[in-house]
Amino acid sequence: MIKKLTQIVVLICLLCNTTLLLNAEEDYSNTSYWNNLCTNTSSLSESEKASCAAYMEYMKTQNQTLQKQLDEIDSKKSEISENIDTYAAQISSYNYAIDSLNEMMHDLNLQITATEARLKEMQVNIDKNKKEIKEKEKEVQEIETKIEERMVESQKTMRINPFIDILMGAKTFDEFIRIMNGIKDINDSETALQHQLSEGIEELKEMNENLLQEQETLKQVEKDLEQGKVALDTQQASLLASQYEAELIRQTYVEQYNEVLVEEKVAQNVVDNNQQAIANVDEAIERTETPSPSSTETPTPQDTSSSDTPAPVTPTSDPTPSSGGSSENPYYGGWSNCTWGAWQLVHDTLGISLPGWGWSSNWVNDAAASGYATGSEPRVYSIAVYENHVAFVTAIDGDQVYIKEGNYLGAYGERWVSKYELPWTGQKCLGYIYF
Repeated sequence: MIKKLTQIVVLICLLCNTTLLLNAEEDYSNTSYWNNLCTNTSSLSESEKASCAAYMEYMKTQNQTLQKQLDEIDSKKSEISENIDTYAAQISSYNYAIDSLNEMMHDLNLQITATEARLKEMQVNIDKNKKEIKEKEKEVQEIETKIEERMVESQKTMRINPFIDILMGAKTFDEFIRIMNGIKDINDSETALQHQLSEGIEELKEMNENLLQEQETLKQVEKDLEQGKVALDTQQASLLASQYEAELIRQTYVEQYNEVLVEEKVAQNVVDNNQQAIANVDEAIERTETPSPSSTETPTPQDTSSSDTPAPVTPTSDPTPSSGGSSENPYYGGWSNCTWGAWQLVHDTLGISLPGWGWSSNWVNDAAASGYATGSEPRVYSIAVYENHVAFVTAIDGDQVYIKEGNYLGAYGERWVSKYELPWTGQKCLGYIYF
């Protein structure tokens, strides 16, 4: 009997320990439940208060872990950013080299064109010279024929064959001289012309030889230029391939950076929500422990009209004001469209319904045409216009502006940026629209 009672006592102790362990391992994933529970401290039991205290410790521990994660994300962002800059510099270098090659190829093409034109011109001159040589050779042949004919005719009048007339037909030396002079008178002019034509033919032949040599030289030059062009084409193809590869790698790093930004935003939202929950519970505890003042006088609201730079507030729940939008909004896409977002923010904040302007980069000109003031310096509650984006400015701190925008990572967003350009995308600020 005693042994049985001992077994029952041990079983009860085990059940109690199990119950304590189950209670110790609370599930804090449902933060809405715990936030609602722990902010109503006046109605909490002692065990619930202990659970809320454990929940607060859990939230603080989680925030410490998340903060480490955020620090690691910052380090990762810095590393990825350096890689992006490195490959952007490589791409810039490739672009410069490709532009230089294009200039060299343009110069080579001009030289090739000039060489081809010179070769054509030389060929025309060579063909012309050949034709002129043939004509002069024909004239020389005709003169030689005429001389021969006249020689024969003159010898007939001397009544003897040419050999005997010249050597033996003359009865006296005077007659021999007269015969010789007569023949000379007949062909001197033709002989001089023949000699002149022969010299002209030789000159033309020499000129043609020079032209042919120059032509061969130019053909070799043209061949060398063509080979140089092929070499430049090969270099350019290699550079274009390297440039394309570098751009792919850079784009990969850009995508990684955007993913890290999303990861950072999610972690930061959790941290902010946790901090807000802790603050709410602390306030509820303080409200419960501090007796209410006897005075019923309503405190005077703090005057904030003199401040022209409201402090930015990162939303802790739904960050999209007027998510349904106004029916007057002329743009589409909701918060995934920056023009829709800028129009909606102006409408919700200032009560102004802007006209439907064109592409975001044209908003400065379109606004000026609609009668709105524009400028290069930001103002609170102005629209910042970038090369391919628009955003609503709500605060200014030196060269930094706090913008609210649509299509930040595909949705509504808020952030501090330079007044000159957007980070990472490098979009320049084209100006500001004032209201």
